[in-house]
Amino acid sequence: MKIKRGDRVVIIAGSDRAEGEERARGKIVKRVDHKKDRLIVQGSNLVKRHIRKGMTYRGERFDRGQIINQENWIHVSNVQLCCPKCGPVKVKIERTELPENPNRPNGPQFFKKRVCKKCGHGFDEKPE
Repeated sequence: MKIKRGDRVVIIAGSDRAEGEERARGKIVKRVDHKKDRLIVQGSNLVKRHIRKGMTYRGERFDRGQIINQENWIHVSNVQLCCPKCGPVKVKIERTELPENPNRPNGPQFFKKRVCKKCGHGFDEKPE
């Protein structure tokens, strides 16, 4: 899966599909489940959860019953990674060779990073 926690994504399918200005900005990924290929996107796919009186939910105790909204899982095929320069884009994985190091054991000498196919922006690089 090419999406990680903290990435900006655009929802491209479903009832929460992004349009207009929201499509250019994207939303932040809160959680990722790599085994099921699903993720939670901030403020998307909201479902109502019924809380009973005296119930503890996410570390908070409720003295009276109520209904709260929470984000639900979205399949990874329904989102697209959002480049800060281009907007929603496809991503490729580049392998760059690491410099020789005598202390490193023999094995793959490559570093993988995600790169925008349009502009070449690296998603795994730290902002300077």
